[in-house]
Amino acid sequence: MKPRTRHPALFGGLPDEPRQAARAAPRRWPAARPAQAWYAVHFPGLALAAVPAAGPGPRAVHAPAGRDERVVAVDATARAAGVTPGLTVAAALVRVPGLALAPRDPAAERALLAGLAARCTVFTPAVSLAGDALLLEVRASLRLFGGAAALAAHLGVALAG
Repeated sequence: MKPRTRHPALFGGLPDEPRQAARAAPRRWPAARPAQAWYAVHFPGLALAAVPAAGPGPRAVHAPAGRDERVVAVDATARAAGVTPGLTVAAALVRVPGLALAPRDPAAERALLAGLAARCTVFTPAVSLAGDALLLEVRASLRLFGGAAALAAHLGVALAG
């Protein structure tokens, strides 16, 4: 007696023999694509860029940290002289007596970061500010700009200018 099969027009039928099922090609599912793809653009010198330079020479930005005032950002000249973020202001002044110190200005940093975020809206409408970084949702932009490397290059040019 022949085994029962489903209606071939609706279900494609069932194999009549078990060996036919083993030889059938496995079903391939489409590859899953991520719902979102994010770029994080970090600006470690944001605190220094937000404070205007008082003059030539080594510069640093400081902020309160507990009971002390600590250095949060330094320029290349101060770094070469041994001043690093995390030092107390007193220790930084011992290392570089002529160090130009400025207090951190969070409002100016936020305004500078908002201006950079506005430049990024050319690439994606989903731009978020996160501390001293920007987060950009770029899934659709990856295809539009020709891949991750090309998009990163375009972002670099836009943010540098």
